[in-house]
Amino acid sequence: MVKPLVDVFKTFNNLVWRDQQLPCIALSYGFSQEHAEQKFIFRDTPLIQSVGRSSQTFRYTIPFRQNIAIKFTDLWTDAFPQFLEACLDRSADTLIDPIHGSIKAKVTQFSYDIQAAQSRDGVDVQVEFVESPDDTAQDAAPRITLDAAKGDAGAFDRQIATVDWAQTVPPEPTVDIFNVVSGLSDQVSANINKIGATLDRIAYQVDKTQDSLEKLGNVKNWSAIQAGKRLKQSCNNSKKLLGAKGKILRTYITPQQITLPVLAVRLQTTTQDLLNLNPSLARSPSVRANTAITYLADNSDGGFIKV
Repeated sequence: MVKPLVDVFKTFNNLVWRDQQLPCIALSYGFSQEHAEQKFIFRDTPLIQSVGRSSQTFRYTIPFRQNIAIKFTDLWTDAFPQFLEACLDRSADTLIDPIHGSIKAKVTQFSYDIQAAQSRDGVDVQVEFVESPDDTAQDAAPRITLDAAKGDAGAFDRQIATVDWAQTVPPEPTVDIFNVVSGLSDQVSANINKIGATLDRIAYQVDKTQDSLEKLGNVKNWSAIQAGKRLKQSCNNSKKLLGAKGKILRTYITPQQITLPVLAVRLQTTTQDLLNLNPSLARSPSVRANTAITYLADNSDGGFIKV
């Protein structure tokens, strides 16, 4: 017995942009995984490193034909002008895709052709949307807490465990040293020097391990070397904050566009401290509205950073 064809299109949601429901006769979707090639001398195949996913892209063909669709009326006289105005707005908004559901997006392309010989009751619009997360998402606080550094230590240890040491004694796990740091961090103010010395010890051990990895000359160890660089950076960031006794990390959302020096005065800090905690601020002389800023503020109970 031949099974009837399943019409999955009946289960799709309506296409919606800025609260306007729209008919759709064609759609396409796509994204790409971005990669970087790390090439080595005398090696044919480069090492491929993932650098992140591109924004999702949504393309639709929408028929603005007067009364062509059963559920929609006045598509040319009423719906088309409303949709055109909505697409001329360059801000991001919620797009409801028939398959993928709600997503924050912006319009990137809008076009239509008029061919009087084929249609005289309206136009078919081709429109493209691209995923557009909140602008503040890229300005999230950097990984500078001790817990974050401990996570980098675990990642480094996992990479080291895969290394062929060629009869060389492997280094001790760095995460074990971080357990000492975690024990001291409950009384940060009283143990600043001990924590700083332990972080120095970890950074020194990573330096020695990286030297050993480079001497092995195996290109497979490149990921372990990179993990070591991240761990050293986390240790250095954590140690910088140890000098901020009586301070705590806080987040400030800029209510309007503001220059970096004025922002530093408002937060009672320095421009250099703001740049250390928010490296992305160096890209522009001004800070946009609704930007999340991480800064060190006075803490009345004499605390430090949350670990």
